[in-house]
Amino acid sequence: RHTMSSGTPLGLAHLRRAGDFRAAFSLALTQSIGTGMGGEVLVCREHTTRKKYALKVLPFHPEYERGLAVWAALSPHENIVPMCHIYEVVIEPGSLVSGISLREGKYFFVIMPRVVGGTLYDYLRSQYPLASHVVQQIMRQLGAVLAHIHARGYV
Repeated sequence: RHTMSSGTPLGLAHLRRAGDFRAAFSLALTQSIGTGMGGEVLVCREHTTRKKYALKVLPFHPEYERGLAVWAALSPHENIVPMCHIYEVVIEPGSLVSGISLREGKYFFVIMPRVVGGTLYDYLRSQYPLASHVVQQIMRQLGAVLAHIHARGYV
């Protein structure tokens, strides 16, 4: 098995093992938020606080690993959804993770705050045509994120 630690060159400092995930979180399998870029997004619940979070399941791939490292490096920012925890989960042949059917292999389980209201795309479609002050607010937020990314040296 491939293991990672907080000493990885990509800086995934909060990478944790699968056992930590099972000990801390349970999945609410009836609540799928949807399919995002790269993987499915589910609802999970922290055992101690019962607070609901979003769980993004990504297959292990160097591209996703780099993307997660950049995401971690760009946090915190008021207009970027923060990453709470990252878990490395190895699925053995024929095993299930709390009822999720995944092929054998390695996955990243990314825990982030559960944001209600859908995607920006869904919002824009539902509000069409947009009032100019709403467009200005969205553009200001996107500009702030781009400035933040530039300041951190990623673009």
